[in-house]
Amino acid sequence: MDLYCSEKQYFLNCFKGKLNGINFLDAGAYTGDTVREILNEGISPAGVYCFEADYDNYRKLKVFRDRECEMINLICENYALWDCHTRLGMKLSNYNARVDLECTETSVEAVTIDDYFRDIKVGFIKMDIEGAERKALAGGMRTIERDRPILAVSIYHGLDDMAEIPEMLMGRLENYSFIVRHHSYTYSETILYGVPKELDIF
Repeated sequence: MDLYCSEKQYFLNCFKGKLNGINFLDAGAYTGDTVREILNEGISPAGVYCFEADYDNYRKLKVFRDRECEMINLICENYALWDCHTRLGMKLSNYNARVDLECTETSVEAVTIDDYFRDIKVGFIKMDIEGAERKALAGGMRTIERDRPILAVSIYHGLDDMAEIPEMLMGRLENYSFIVRHHSYTYSETILYGVPKELDIF
């Protein structure tokens, strides 16, 4: 049985025509790869809020914004997303940069989705933050319940994530539909998609 999904990661076919004019939260923006897909898909967002905790990746993200994103409202932040405002240790390794609570050499400021987006409506949340997804979601549930965005959340970074992230979201969000898609021939890139039923997408 082939479990690989050939649709675009984060931008399923059923999302076409549904994503214009909304604010995107790109959690784990890296150097702009998801923003490039937004542009390639011809999506016209109200804004894209990019959070990248690794400073080297963040610098490259800003260069990408300044060179290639004149037509899009792109906000770049060098923050981690967590369940409280704090400083977190970082283990740095290019695209695998991740929060490491035992690391004291390198740190990053962490904020919550609820605090940052207190006065900003979010329509789509993509989250791929190397195992910090549960903490970031916990710090954003008020916003998610308020705005009812489309969700595309990585659940492959830890075995517990496969069960606990869906359980967390399904337990809190009423009238949402959820599906899982695997976008790789390896163990990685398994995404939980959540869509409010009023959008009539799936």
